[in-house]
Amino acid sequence: MADAVHKSPMCARILSNGLPEVIKTWTDPKSGAPVKCRADWDNENMGIIADLKTTDDASPKGFAKSCRKWTYDKQAAVYSDGMKRDNFVFMAVEKSAPYAVGVYFAGADMIEAGREKRDKNLNTYVEALSTGIWKGYSEDIVPVEW
Repeated sequence: MADAVHKSPMCARILSNGLPEVIKTWTDPKSGAPVKCRADWDNENMGIIADLKTTDDASPKGFAKSCRKWTYDKQAAVYSDGMKRDNFVFMAVEKSAPYAVGVYFAGADMIEAGREKRDKNLNTYVEALSTGIWKGYSEDIVPVEW
């Protein structure tokens, strides 16, 4: 997988300059919650934050499905805002041979959807901190969704 990523012309270009695993911490201005991210790669010269993702399907449709399943939009929003970069890209590499690679840009719609999710999650976190109540699932007995 690593060889496939480094052989990808776009990945090689992104990885040609910058720093790995850049950690940034800050306080969210809306909720007051502490926030932390660790970018896989920060290429300041290109203004790009890159995150490596392994996936079963790195095709455009397959990776979009992974983004929805794993809420990668939220990650893109947190990292872009926290690191003050406008360009967040995913370097997606398939887990099985021939280890196909796709590079995808998190567009404005994706980032905005991620911001909404992030804000909701941070508000839930702050509420739980202040009340000491960490909500899980329903406190009632509910039927199994069969």
